[in-house]
Amino acid sequence: QSTDATDVLPSFMARYYLTDDLLLRFSYGKTISRPAFGDLNPTMTLTPPNAGTEAEFGYASSGNPDLKPVESQNYDLSLEYYFAPSSSLYGVLFKREVDGFVYTTSRNIEVTDNSNPEYNAKYVLTQPSNAGKGSLDGLELGFTYFPDELPNWLQGIGIQTSYTYIDGKTKDPIFAADTDGGAGELIGYETKPLVGVSKNSYSVVLAYEKEEYSARLSYVYRDKFLTGYNFCCSMPTGIYSDSEANMDFQFSWDVTPDWVLTFDATNLTGEEFHSAYTDFNLYNSGSSLYSRTFAIGTRYSF
Repeated sequence: QSTDATDVLPSFMARYYLTDDLLLRFSYGKTISRPAFGDLNPTMTLTPPNAGTEAEFGYASSGNPDLKPVESQNYDLSLEYYFAPSSSLYGVLFKREVDGFVYTTSRNIEVTDNSNPEYNAKYVLTQPSNAGKGSLDGLELGFTYFPDELPNWLQGIGIQTSYTYIDGKTKDPIFAADTDGGAGELIGYETKPLVGVSKNSYSVVLAYEKEEYSARLSYVYRDKFLTGYNFCCSMPTGIYSDSEANMDFQFSWDVTPDWVLTFDATNLTGEEFHSAYTDFNLYNSGSSLYSRTFAIGTRYSF
């Protein structure tokens, strides 16, 4: 199977200086994101029912060669205030009108023509599909400040912060079940939150920039977010990740113009990550502790 397509991706940007330091900016652009190769792969993997447990269904997975690119119409309106050579304050209103979000669907199928009889059975098939239209509407606020009037040894110290609010929704198609348990006629759409999108997130970076040295301590936080859907057993459908935070550190030293030493540390605060089936008090899904890592490196140019 093969397909071809021609896409036109227009873009436009306009800016207007309200004063020498205050800038109003508007931009528009259309973007596309093509499906990953694995999502297009039509090969089906079958895990037949476990006879020892008398399970009625096995599990199957495959890609979807009919997936279409995700298209997005992007609008941004920002107000930017540059109150010092290396310092600024900005706010951005943004809107993304998206068509064709890729999400995972599950439906019942029955395999009857496999050359290996043990694979002829009923399965719950999961595969990617294009959702209906969705939207991402939000606000971003940012602040960067590197003080000028500091002692020479403190010149280069500064802070960068940002906060983002996003309201993300998509319309997933609803299909009527046909006679063999598969997906039948399209009967409507259901509005759902976007997978992987937190409503609130923020970051704080402490920076120290000198001619030979660069150091950054960063802290990033995001609200809980939907990670996917569960179609097994008696648990609620939605799978959510709890709020996440992470603190990292990076340092580099230009020993010579050609030789650089680096030091990197991740997850300094040893954060834990939790997931649950909709309700964190009743339906825990899993917990994990990501490693705290330290790395020393060097680069030489010649």
